[in-house]
Amino acid sequence: MRLWTEDMRLWTEEDMRLWTEEDMSLWTEEDMRLWTEEDMRLWTEEDMRLWTEEDMRLWTEDMRLWTEEDMRLWTEDMRLWTEEDMSLWTEEDMRLWTEEDMRLWTEEDMRLWTEDDMRLWTEDMRLWTEEDMRLWTEDMRLWTEDMSPLLEEYGNSTVLYGAPAGGV
Repeated sequence: MRLWTEDMRLWTEEDMRLWTEEDMSLWTEEDMRLWTEEDMRLWTEEDMRLWTEEDMRLWTEDMRLWTEEDMRLWTEDMRLWTEEDMSLWTEEDMRLWTEEDMRLWTEEDMRLWTEDDMRLWTEDMRLWTEEDMRLWTEDMRLWTEDMSPLLEEYGNSTVLYGAPAGGV
């Protein structure tokens, strides 16, 4: 995972297009667990800046290749928000996270987050700077807008936002 993170700087638009449904099927639940605190540290402010609007558009196109099963696994793996995590969000971050975004989180989604996952997420979140949070929030706003067609197709309860904390 460390090498994958370092290699993200080398990804071209074509590379982004090649991230297919078949690639997604290679990510097991164990792979998701291997995304560690060390991996999080490797995402610098510079890495965050490398995600342009065009990258976000390509990511959104690739997301349309996700099957319902892929979405379910992603939802189960992204289960980590606590009050302490929320304290890291500035008022500006909260303003950008709109009512519409919040509506996409159902009670069922919230129940999928376990206490252990929340603890791990909290530990990782401490590595994010305010600038990282600002950039992530801006990217999430773009992603939310772009994901609307997919949300309508699959239903809100199967989709959760997650960090690329980075990418996948």
